[in-house]
Amino acid sequence: MSGNAAAKWNIQTGLIALALLVAVGYGIADFDVAYADAGSYAYFLFGVPILCALVSLAVAVELSGALRILGLAVLGVIALGWGVLHGLGSGLIIIIPGLLLVLSAALQPLLSSGSSPSRT
Repeated sequence: MSGNAAAKWNIQTGLIALALLVAVGYGIADFDVAYADAGSYAYFLFGVPILCALVSLAVAVELSGALRILGLAVLGVIALGWGVLHGLGSGLIIIIPGLLLVLSAALQPLLSSGSSPSRT
């Protein structure tokens, strides 16, 4: 891994990885119950937050600047909305990946080095 790519692995990508782990872990733990209740829709139920977290990880590593913030925010809002929409039936833990993704987008301006304007 090059130095530039290694520098991008910071607290933001840690939050995204945590969102991915929570989404996968909850999907594994609750899949049997969801499949018994909803059938094959359970794949879709748990797949959307997992997919949002995977794409967010790619966005956090590959993009920079405003496009990075926008990508992370949009994916976080999608995952959060999906969690709120389905969380009432399957448990509110499904909103945690969305919250972590939105938090990672909100932290981007704070983590950017040298982006604060100088006041002269």
